Amino acid sequence: MLAFCLYTSGLKNLDNRKASILASVEPVAATLIGVILYKETLSAGEIFGILIWN
Repeated sequence: MLAFCLYTSGLKNLDNRKASILASVEPVAATLIGVILYKETLSAGEIFGILIWN
């Protein structure tokens, strides 16, 4: 909860362009960290969702 609150308050201090770019990159970074560092596996549905998101 603390991390989310800090992330949200940090976005409030950025201009709209930078905040939107950072908010768009955050799910990608979270996915990569989960797969690389924590050895999580992605299901076919998750991979399909990633592909259509782009």
